[in-house]
Amino acid sequence: NGVVSAFNVKLEIAFFLGLTASCPWWSYQVWAFINPGLKRKERWTAVTFIGASVPLFLTGAGLAWYLLPQAVAILTATLLSADVYFDFILRMTVAFGLSFLLPVVMAALTMMNAVETRTWLKQWRLATVIAFIFAAVATPTGDPGTLCALALPIIAIYFAAIAVCAVYEHIQLWKVM
Repeated sequence: NGVVSAFNVKLEIAFFLGLTASCPWWSYQVWAFINPGLKRKERWTAVTFIGASVPLFLTGAGLAWYLLPQAVAILTATLLSADVYFDFILRMTVAFGLSFLLPVVMAALTMMNAVETRTWLKQWRLATVIAFIFAAVATPTGDPGTLCALALPIIAIYFAAIAVCAVYEHIQLWKVM
C-alpha cells in the first residue's frame, strides 16, 4: 500500500480528470449513436432528461463538496494516506451526485407506465428507509450529521419527483379526455 500509493493516486486523478474532461466528447458520441433511432417526441424527452440530470448530479456533488470538510475533519482524527483520502472524496462526490438522479429515474419509470404515482406515494416509508441505508453506506464517517445531510435531501427529492410524476399523469389524463 505504501510504495505504490502515490502512483495510484496520480493514476486515479488522471483517470478522473480524463473522464471529466472528455465527458462532452463521449456524451456527444453516445447521443450521435442514439439520436437517429429516436422519434421527435423521444428526442425531446431525452433532452429533457439530460437537462434535468446534469444540474441534479452537480447539486448532489456540490452538497458532497460542501460536507467534505466536516467529514474529513472526523476522518483525519487518524492519519490518512493520499490514496485513501482521494478514494473517499471521489466516492462521496459520486454517491451524492448519483443519489440526486432519483427524480429522473422515477419520472422515467412513470412515463414508461412501469410505476404509477400512487405506487411511489404508497412506498414512501420504504423509500425513507432505503434513503437512510444508502446514506449510511455512502457516507463512511458514521456521524449523524453527514448521514442526515444526504438522506434528508434524497427524501425531499423523492417527494418532489412524486409531484412531477403526478403532474405528468394528470397531463396524460387530460390528453385522453
